[in-house]
Amino acid sequence: MKLPQRYSKAEYEWCVDWKQMGRHCRIGRSTRDWTKEEMMSYLDFDKAENERVERNVEKELQAQRFTTYRGSDYVWKAAGRDHEDQQQVYQHRNRRI
Repeated sequence: MKLPQRYSKAEYEWCVDWKQMGRHCRIGRSTRDWTKEEMMSYLDFDKAENERVERNVEKELQAQRFTTYRGSDYVWKAAGRDHEDQQQVYQHRNRRI
């Protein structure tokens, strides 16, 4: 008895596209195919990251519509804040390991 697949074949094909993970994992001079677990981890992370970004955009839209912003300065500052938040999460996770 097989367990149901968590992702479709199309999603696995998408994650090994050259724009995403690539077909092979390169370790030093050797290459190997990605394991199914690695592809599932990549897809899980991509889904979680997309949901996080969508939640942030939704919060900003509810707080204030983008009508008062001029130029790209606000976007760059928001990207900087997001990067700092991600670094804090990453550093916090690595301390526990």
